[in-house]
Amino acid sequence: MNEKLSIDKGTIISAISLVLAITNMILTERGFNPLPFSSEVFYGVFSELVVFGTGLWAWYRNNSTSQIAIAADKEMRLKKLQAKIKSQE
Repeated sequence: MNEKLSIDKGTIISAISLVLAITNMILTERGFNPLPFSSEVFYGVFSELVVFGTGLWAWYRNNSTSQIAIAADKEMRLKKLQAKIKSQE
């Protein structure tokens, strides 16, 4: 197993979304206005929804970011496929 495994694009997008959501929440709580067209109430609700949604998405996807986890996911998919083929025989 010498091949270099890469991190899934969805994992990267999920991580970036979470960082942006947390940054927005921190800026809003400190009184800064990251999005100039919104009110304070909208910021609070928006930040909470984005953080909750991003966290839920990251949890649901069970993102694998290490080489070991990526390899384990690949092995798991292979074993599931083998079991499915065997059950159809």
